[in-house]
Amino acid sequence: MNIPTISKSGSGKMRSIEAARALAALAVVLFHAANLMRVEHFSGHTGLGGFFDFGYIGVDFFFVLSGFIITYVHYHDIGRIERIPRYLWRRFSRIYPIYWVILLLVIGIATTARLALGKDPGWEIGFSDLAGTVFLLMSEDKPKYVGVAWSLQYEVMFYVAFCLLLVNARLGSAIFLAWAAYVFARALNLVQIELPFHLSNAHCLEFLFGVAVGAAAILST
Repeated sequence: MNIPTISKSGSGKMRSIEAARALAALAVVLFHAANLMRVEHFSGHTGLGGFFDFGYIGVDFFFVLSGFIITYVHYHDIGRIERIPRYLWRRFSRIYPIYWVILLLVIGIATTARLALGKDPGWEIGFSDLAGTVFLLMSEDKPKYVGVAWSLQYEVMFYVAFCLLLVNARLGSAIFLAWAAYVFARALNLVQIELPFHLSNAHCLEFLFGVAVGAAAILST
């Protein structure tokens, strides 16, 4: 998952967040590395007896951190619609170039391996997968080839949603509050209506919590 960095002056005060981010990233890596052993031609079971199964919480931490840092960095852009192009460029330029390079590498390695074994290239990407896999737009299925990029689909959705605050601070805040209340009620099974693009998922509440903490951090300084 790509998380924007803090570029404000005095960012040394945020070193604890950077350290926590490093630990969360390490936990996620170890979680995936251990679960790779479950493949039959490796050990067939989770590595280290599933000791790192808790590593998935690193993703939850990243969603909270994403909301916090985006708000902390772009708080003064809220209510300034003219800042949207700059905001989107700063956010998306951190995701797409690196992701596309990795996607091409994975496709190249997977295709080469299959051809070397005398198998069909087995292209996984069809026309219907372009939005979710190439452009990381939210879809029902995980991205092809790089399945863990599902978290980036959420990031892209969150980046676009934050534009509501840049368009109009009051209206955007009201929508975010209503969104948070809805997701919370949905998590408690108090409402059954499900919104499209996974807007009902609890990950959205994690992001919104980060936004609230980021705003509180700015207002308290």
